[in-house]
Amino acid sequence: MPAAAKNTKAVRPGYLFLICPDTQVMLEKINEEVHKFETSSSFPIKRASFWGFEEPDSSFNAAMTTRDLFGTATLVLVRQAHLWPADTWNMVDRLLSRQWGDNFPIFCLENEWKKGKPQIPAIISKKQCYKFAEKKGWTWLDQGITDKNISAYIVKTAKEKKIDLAPATVKKLHEDMPRQAGIIMQELDKLALLSSGTGPVQPELLGTAKWSSELNMYPCVTAIFNGNDKAAWKDLPKIQDTEEVMGFLGLVTWYIRNLWQILAGEPAGNNYLDRNLAARIGHAGLAKAMSLVVDAEEGIKTGTPPRQAIEFLAMRLLTLFRR
Repeated sequence: MPAAAKNTKAVRPGYLFLICPDTQVMLEKINEEVHKFETSSSFPIKRASFWGFEEPDSSFNAAMTTRDLFGTATLVLVRQAHLWPADTWNMVDRLLSRQWGDNFPIFCLENEWKKGKPQIPAIISKKQCYKFAEKKGWTWLDQGITDKNISAYIVKTAKEKKIDLAPATVKKLHEDMPRQAGIIMQELDKLALLSSGTGPVQPELLGTAKWSSELNMYPCVTAIFNGNDKAAWKDLPKIQDTEEVMGFLGLVTWYIRNLWQILAGEPAGNNYLDRNLAARIGHAGLAKAMSLVVDAEEGIKTGTPPRQAIEFLAMRLLTLFRR
């Protein structure tokens, strides 16, 4: 028995590199690792979070190396860690070269993959800490949602949410949904609210949920906030009637509100908006964007054709958010 207990404790790695471009899939893995750490640790647990677009201060070094007087172990979570510069990673490499204590660092590399392969920055992949993690199996890689796994993810998530999807509905979602786990979860949440619970959800209900392959506003609005003219104007012309225009304005307002909450350090009403994007736009940019939305709504109320109003709004937002 003593030998078995020793082996069980050895399961937890000294640290982890989580590599995935999909924010929601990454969050699910983080929660899984946090749960394992909390249930396996014999010490009280606290969490210290850091972000790659911010230079770590002395609190990072303290979180990595010390325990408080109460014996609390720290889960050190670094989101968007691929954004840290070489000097920071040199410091991290030195810290991780020491003997690991009870604290548990997790580094999240969330940049886009190319041709199905992760793009690990050289300033990370060449560090001894990363090479050692690869050797020990302390890395986790997931490409996120792809054409190959989207149906399985839809079925799994629907089952977790206790939603019975008809095979034709799964097929329709597979064909039309963006390859983003956060958006898939939101659509399933909508279906959960709209379904009667008396039988499998049929494809006809997708139209009732105000979503279809012909008019999916999420990618359009995301492109606008990223200053991507080409992607934004691909879907914007599909927004025609007044109801669709008001839905578009509502989604833009939702984006602004949630990005503002992220900047304020408050829980946002989503799981996939990019904190990096919020930091780049900033408070002034979001305030200006909200003012532009109010102008568009006022214009519609005073006689401006809805189509003209949102086209003008899109042009002004793209100018504001263009990198």
